Amino acid sequence: MTESLLSYLIIYFFLSAFLFVLPFLVAPTVPFGVRIPLAYIHHPEITNERRRYLLRLAGIDALLLAILLYFSLSGRMENIKVVSIVGLIAGGWGVYYLSHAGLIRVKKEQNWYANTRQTLIASVHPRSLWPSKTFWSFFALPAVVVGATVVIGWLRSPLLADTLTYHFPNQFGSWTGTANVLALSLPALIELGILLALSFLAWVSDLSGESIDIEDPQGSQQFRSLNITLIQSLLFLLAFGLNAAVLASALQAWGITQVNLNGIDYFTLIPIAIWLVAAPILLLRHRRQFFSVSKEKSDRVSPDDDHFWKLGMIYFNPQDPSILVNKRFGIGRTLNFGNPISWVLFLALIGFIVYKVSFG
Repeated sequence: MTESLLSYLIIYFFLSAFLFVLPFLVAPTVPFGVRIPLAYIHHPEITNERRRYLLRLAGIDALLLAILLYFSLSGRMENIKVVSIVGLIAGGWGVYYLSHAGLIRVKKEQNWYANTRQTLIASVHPRSLWPSKTFWSFFALPAVVVGATVVIGWLRSPLLADTLTYHFPNQFGSWTGTANVLALSLPALIELGILLALSFLAWVSDLSGESIDIEDPQGSQQFRSLNITLIQSLLFLLAFGLNAAVLASALQAWGITQVNLNGIDYFTLIPIAIWLVAAPILLLRHRRQFFSVSKEKSDRVSPDDDHFWKLGMIYFNPQDPSILVNKRFGIGRTLNFGNPISWVLFLALIGFIVYKVSFG
């Protein structure tokens, strides 16, 4: 098995495993992106829908792996790698939507919101724009790499040749130039740019307001807090991995060590792989304790806001000033497309992707 195929299979199986556990990671009051009263979280229809989702996804997985095996035996792997990843993502979305539509239909047919008072009691907004202690704890990881790069470069500067050549990770390409102060500082500057960009995203993730579940206020706030912590940890682990890859490239350019250029990208993948294992475990472990059906009967429930979620995934609410809100399916945040700023961010992202595809 080639190194390229092994890397692909690792990514494929991590993505596949992530899709399998996704229905169990969201708040139990929004299974498959459908808002339901807390009293219905153990309803048999929800259990059946999760089972159907898993069976459909297993079928797609089996089909894609059979196709992958056929092409690997015939020696034609290059195109099928991309096709199978895209097929897995598209198939995952397709089976999610089938479950979403099925649960919407059941909720309406059985009238789960009958004899209830839909009440929005409050929203959780940050009390301060200053990042939390958790933010700074994660920030320290990639920041230490930036500091180490500066110190090592400064200590190594008297021993460098007249010309420096950096072979950075694939995202940043290669660079050759005179060994001056700017050239010596280039790795640290790239790392600093990565850190600032991802720190901004981590900071923004904690700024948006979220509705408090009136049936379990404490549980919904705890779930939100854990969700934000996981988002910030992912972003800073990504920054740590990218910065470590840039540092490895710099160490090679400075003649300190030799690094397998094909292996540099693993510096980025390893922290993400750790997160993909740890995050679902944490969410699955704490999900039940955050939400519990109250013994005190009440007719007050959180509002049925499904109409703001197009296809169960795309949030569009012009009355909500938030830019980012918790996803209805999966881990993390999604844009509120009812806010014009969200469109600016979305188009900027699309522009960046087009640029990378067109010009590398």
